Amino acid sequence: MEKIMANDVRADAVLQKACNTDISTLCADVEPGKGRVHECLRNHRDKLSKLCAAEELKLNIIQSSDIRLRPGFKVNISDHARRRPCYSCCISPLAGLF
Repeated sequence: MEKIMANDVRADAVLQKACNTDISTLCADVEPGKGRVHECLRNHRDKLSKLCAAEELKLNIIQSSDIRLRPGFKVNISDHARRRPCYSCCISPLAGLF
């Protein structure tokens, strides 16, 4: 459930209530889901109401304890490896032998 709450503000009733005004004024053009509203709120951190800022801070603390709760933060290593040969992004397997 925490993962859903981290990805979509609509799934977190407390945060949605605390941030409803901020969302409608600062993030009205943002499509909810995949952490987009949270990202918008973070980008306007200095303009948030105290209540909304406190709830976003709580969410940030929860997300910092588990990377799986940060939408869009993961990198697909296999996809990256297909685009770039390993020698251009990794340490050479021969490093340190000479």
